[in-house]
Amino acid sequence: RGIKQYKARQYAQAANTLEKSLAINPNSKSGLLTYTKTLLEMERMRDALVAAEKIARIDPGNPEAHLLLGNARQELKNDKAAIEAYKKYLELDPNGPYSNDVKQVVKGIEAESGLR
Repeated sequence: RGIKQYKARQYAQAANTLEKSLAINPNSKSGLLTYTKTLLEMERMRDALVAAEKIARIDPGNPEAHLLLGNARQELKNDKAAIEAYKKYLELDPNGPYSNDVKQVVKGIEAESGLR
């Protein structure tokens, strides 16, 4: 239900539903991914970071987990850690649907911050 609410852009309802679901099944990969995306949409960046860190920890081979982790870190101005997460995404899914965008984002962050 939370995933349907997320897709319908009912973010507050989705967050509530997913929080209840995750209280019962805290390691639900699909639940955590959708919850992280919901929190990002709601601009609850610190909460999104915690959720993204958890999904990346329990499902380290999932490229989307690292993409979301990079998004949360970037929004919180943690550029070095964002680049690390984005590069992990690219390593896991070099030709993925967001790979070209992520490459450009990494270049931009590196150029702005002097990180490499």
